[in-house]
Amino acid sequence: MKTIFLLLLSFNVFSIDTSGNLSIENRYFKNDDNNQTNDQSISLASRLSIEATFIGMDFRGSVKTRVDELDSTRNITYLEEFKLEKAFGSDEDFILTIGFEKYNWRATEVFSAVDVINSRNYDGALEDTEKFGELTVGVKKIFDGANLNVLVFPRTMKNYIPGGASRLGVGVEVQDSYFTNGALNNSDEEQLQYAVKYDQFSSWGDLSLFYASHYDRHTPIFGNRNYVLDPTRTLCPLEVCPEDGTLNTPYYFEVWDYGAYVTIPWDKWIFKGEFLKRDFVEDITIGTFTGEDSQKDYEQVTFGLEYLKSFDSGKDLRLIAEMSKVLGVENAYARRRFIFQNDLYLGG
Repeated sequence: MKTIFLLLLSFNVFSIDTSGNLSIENRYFKNDDNNQTNDQSISLASRLSIEATFIGMDFRGSVKTRVDELDSTRNITYLEEFKLEKAFGSDEDFILTIGFEKYNWRATEVFSAVDVINSRNYDGALEDTEKFGELTVGVKKIFDGANLNVLVFPRTMKNYIPGGASRLGVGVEVQDSYFTNGALNNSDEEQLQYAVKYDQFSSWGDLSLFYASHYDRHTPIFGNRNYVLDPTRTLCPLEVCPEDGTLNTPYYFEVWDYGAYVTIPWDKWIFKGEFLKRDFVEDITIGTFTGEDSQKDYEQVTFGLEYLKSFDSGKDLRLIAEMSKVLGVENAYARRRFIFQNDLYLGG
């Protein structure tokens, strides 16, 4: 009888749910007449998710894997989430989170100015890149109709940037990521980053405000920090002559982000807006294939309008219009640094 009682007790304090999916992905590009690039890929992708509760804590994990038959450079396995959550406080209105977290800081569907936290796999869809889990220690305070999050990111996380064989790559094989830190000549990945985020949930809509001090993973500069400027092109074929002969290192820079996004529903319409202001901490010049380059402070706004209608037949209609605009920098710089800088999307 004692054994049965102990077994029942263990099931009461431990529960687990698992789910998963498999998908076949096919990607095809128009032939570029270059035997060094892959114009097609066929891959098998899987995602395994686990949710568990034990001794008063919640666990959530998600792992994604892709194996490509034609393009082995796309083979990848990574954590999307792997975290523990524990509620505490007299009313359990505080939540402690430790682990790898996937954030979704955005209001719009296609263009997003404020979804800035996670590192990504850039060998996927441009408008919805796959996110790597961000190592996080965070505390959330729950109020009536609001949340306040204080987040610490103990170290930097690298993007995956495809190499020269990928049609989504930068045309050359990429060196290891370089996280700048003042006058240090070596990449410094042990950088403490943090963010504070406030969410307000009201009858008129939802509003989020945040500040983040972290490394920008969206717009790295490819080049070399150690170079000689030679306008006469005597030393090498380019005006920028790297000391080690390479110009293919992705450099990441510390940035202060100030952001806001809002969602306002009205009848069958939903208005969405985002704003981001970026102040880069250091002005570091990098030698690139096109000359010297550096990060510049800028702002970005994104607006969206969504229309939803349900018919008696059970079918739904969804129409989306979005626009994105980069502000505060010259158009030539914006075109060079951003995939989307002055764009309009219409779809459903």
